[in-house]
Amino acid sequence: MKMTYLPHTLLGRTTPGAGRMALRWLMAGCMSVWLPLCLSAQRFGTHLDAKTGQSYATVQIGPQVWMAKNLDVGHFRNGDPIPEAKTSEEWERASREGKPAWCYYNNDPSLAAQDGRLYNYYAIIDPRGLAPEGFRMPETNDFIRMSARLGNKLEAERQINAREGWSTIGFMNLGKKNSNATGFTATPAGIRTDNGEFYARGRFYQFHLIDGHNNQACEERLYQILTKRKDRPDNMQGIGKSVRLIAEESSALRL
Repeated sequence: MKMTYLPHTLLGRTTPGAGRMALRWLMAGCMSVWLPLCLSAQRFGTHLDAKTGQSYATVQIGPQVWMAKNLDVGHFRNGDPIPEAKTSEEWERASREGKPAWCYYNNDPSLAAQDGRLYNYYAIIDPRGLAPEGFRMPETNDFIRMSARLGNKLEAERQINAREGWSTIGFMNLGKKNSNATGFTATPAGIRTDNGEFYARGRFYQFHLIDGHNNQACEERLYQILTKRKDRPDNMQGIGKSVRLIAEESSALRL
């Protein structure tokens, strides 16, 4: 995959022990709003998918290249369409039957430019491939590697979170101190629950990890905290989350 970069570089710093902190923050595979980030260097670029002609903005941080925005596609890599599930009944049925589905938050297409789309678990594991040519779904270790050189939790929040789109609660603007210095631009896109309800846009985001579903207890607890529900979700695989892809050749790229 060929990457073209703009002439802009941001240097960071190295902090001993950050890898251990990153592992704790990741909550054994649960991806919540507090995602730490490895900030060794940053370059912006674009990737052109030769098959579709669509271009994707990218950001390079250390040896890794990520999409600079959440995924916003309605088809698999081979061109097959992914069903859109608008109603709660359609969303529930897709997860109950183990079928892929996507949606816009609140079924509002105007939000996609900022937040991308939400996908259920069956969309990310479909053998036809959700990721466009040149990208793949991230694993927990991809985020651990990113966070290995970062200083502390508060610094991480400010560096990866988008500056815009956060809610104001009382006199507190949740995004006031965010710098998005990394260019990662994690937007508070919210989630869609297994029963089709939309929650927490402006306050929270959660990314799919290809190996994140293995920690069921962690996922269930995060779900309960977010939705303020005491009951267990019927189908964790039916929760709609954002997708942020990493380049397949990231491990081989160097600045």
